[in-house]
Amino acid sequence: MSVLKLENVSKSFKRFKAVDYMSFSLDEGKIYGFIGPNGAGKSTTINMIAGLLKATSGTITILNEDVSNKNIRKYLGFSSEFPVFYNDMGCLDFLIYMGTLCGMSYKEAYKEALYLIDRLALSSFENKKVSSFSTGMKKKVGLAAAIIHHPKLILLDEPTANLDPDSRLEIIEIIKELASDNKTILISSHVLSELETFIDNVLIIQNGKLVLDASMEEVQRTSDNATLIINSKDQRLRAFLDHKAYIYTLNDGVYRVKVDNDAKSSIKKYIVENDIDFKELYDENMSLNDLYESITKGERHETDHS
Repeated sequence: MSVLKLENVSKSFKRFKAVDYMSFSLDEGKIYGFIGPNGAGKSTTINMIAGLLKATSGTITILNEDVSNKNIRKYLGFSSEFPVFYNDMGCLDFLIYMGTLCGMSYKEAYKEALYLIDRLALSSFENKKVSSFSTGMKKKVGLAAAIIHHPKLILLDEPTANLDPDSRLEIIEIIKELASDNKTILISSHVLSELETFIDNVLIIQNGKLVLDASMEEVQRTSDNATLIINSKDQRLRAFLDHKAYIYTLNDGVYRVKVDNDAKSSIKKYIVENDIDFKELYDENMSLNDLYESITKGERHETDHS
């Protein structure tokens, strides 16, 4: 089931096109990483989904309702990179207020606010003004405000930025719990090594265009820029790699060979057919950072030559 759908969405600011005919959909119960260079159009896209910006053209629907329909806001939660709070509101009062704005009764909002404050280790600060909190604590309150009303779609912009390691793990665990409860989460983040540990799908945007929309399983399965790890002291293997001019490093009998799919098949075939003795042979999949670099650099090169 598609919770969010963008169809040919564009956004222009005078002569500058920030988002260029973007189309994608997000399914229920999955976590999506939304990544790209600064200025690629991520924040503009998220703000359009959240209803904070109006698209120049195209359609955005949440649960088949256009985002211009105010009724869909109860299905949407949004936490920005730098959440803003009322100067005179305490943490508990703020969360209750946000819950009631999203259609909850006071009793429901109060109960859920207390749960989230405890879940996010903010109990000692529940009556203190959020405006006086550290950046990391504000990030936690922003997340709580985004999910207090149990929305179906949650937009998170740099949710773990400025948090200590324990708090980062805590936030990631909450995000996983939300997905297991059939919530759909779209996360914009620059911490790719962290993001790849828990997202289901990745969307990469460059120059306002979507250049990749794939599951992490598809990314690993189709990667043509992986590393083959071979633990072998058989000198015939080294002679073969040198003969084929494969790029590799060798440390204490362990080869790390940069391979595409064809090279990988060729090496494995040679090892089997020549009865090469080895202790280990496995693929080291491309990291999300490697994928990001390969796609965005390639896209930049194409742009430079166009």
